[in-house]
Amino acid sequence: MGKYGDNAKLIYELQDQGGELLALRYDLTVPFARYLAMNKITNIKRYHIAKVYRRDNPATTRGRYREFYQCDFDIAGQFDPMLPDAECLKIVHEILSDLQLGDFLIKVRPEAGGFHTLEWPGLDRAASP
Repeated sequence: MGKYGDNAKLIYELQDQGGELLALRYDLTVPFARYLAMNKITNIKRYHIAKVYRRDNPATTRGRYREFYQCDFDIAGQFDPMLPDAECLKIVHEILSDLQLGDFLIKVRPEAGGFHTLEWPGLDRAASP
């Protein structure tokens, strides 16, 4: 299995005039990890917004397309335990607040299973799913 596992079949592969096999960017994570390894970068925080592509049957009624924007914010390196997790949640909160979509609920699913719910003042718990 390659770097994308079962999702490798969703990568757009093309061939140029010289016969070289090329691929459209599938995601932002794998190229970023490769960049870190090749440049021996040990600590970094960054965000990246770019178009990515999937070779599948789009379901436009569900918001799935073959070309779409992906937004990553990455924290890589050695940091105090839980600090990067808290920082990611803070970023999500700031983005959702800035979009002014109304009250929101963030559910966090730890790898062990189950959901933890984070609440903010003014959130109507009865209206949340």
